[in-house]
Amino acid sequence: MQNPSVAKIVAIAFDPKSRVRLKTTVVGDPPGYFNHSQNYTTYDSLFSLCKQIVDIELKQDPGLPLDLILVNSDVGFKEGNEFIKTFDGVKLQRGEIKVLTRPSQGMAYGSYNDAYMKYRDKYDYFIFTEDDIIPNGKNYALKGVEQFNVNPNIGFLAYQGISYVSDDGVRSHSTIHAHGGCGMAKSSVLNQVVEKYGSLPFSRDNQGKSTKGYKDIIFSGELAFTNVFLQLGYELAEIPREFKLYDYAYDLERGIKVPRYPSYPRVLLIYIVRLIKRIKRNFTGLFSN
Repeated sequence: MQNPSVAKIVAIAFDPKSRVRLKTTVVGDPPGYFNHSQNYTTYDSLFSLCKQIVDIELKQDPGLPLDLILVNSDVGFKEGNEFIKTFDGVKLQRGEIKVLTRPSQGMAYGSYNDAYMKYRDKYDYFIFTEDDIIPNGKNYALKGVEQFNVNPNIGFLAYQGISYVSDDGVRSHSTIHAHGGCGMAKSSVLNQVVEKYGSLPFSRDNQGKSTKGYKDIIFSGELAFTNVFLQLGYELAEIPREFKLYDYAYDLERGIKVPRYPSYPRVLLIYIVRLIKRIKRNFTGLFSN
């Protein structure tokens, strides 16, 4: 049987970020090291990030035929648009690099949709990731496809992990999602998403830097992007915990290795602290009414 083909879609924007996070920390429910480090406040750092993504892909064998699709959201920075073009057509170990520049809408999730709609008939599987989360490692694509062979009902395979949005301590089926929308899906299932909803989920709010816009990016983008598979009757799954097939770019740049999940004693402590905080909130609210 012929090997399945894979496309890795990487969402890129030459738009310096104001947020700096020097250390990757624990977040989510269940908790994991998903609040990742980032420090991309200059154009030079974004150029270096883009080159890092390409350099890593050039050196590794994903285990299957794989093309890297760099999706550049045009934010009006001409030097960035020209820089990313230089990678178009570069040969990889099992494929090549394709570059797509698109209007900036919906941030990473709009990029995922535009790239998928353009290339949906050319690949069997798609990996989605933002530019500062880098799926990598020997056979990182093959190990993903193997999970679909084990369980054909997987809709989306998270490379980082799966989490609920549950600040109040109550888990809801409607908020379970893959962190960062980082992971793999079959094109056949993605086509079902498009057929039902008209596109892959992304926010239509262009005010991503405003509070309202950022919330919409999260709920109409990151959360909806993978929760939609559950709505279609598929499962959300994750790469087995013994594998870590991604790194955070800023950690990788500094030679820092971070596990996917904290130790069980620390997880227990995190839940105890969260429970105490929730009890305090409820107690305070009771006497403030």
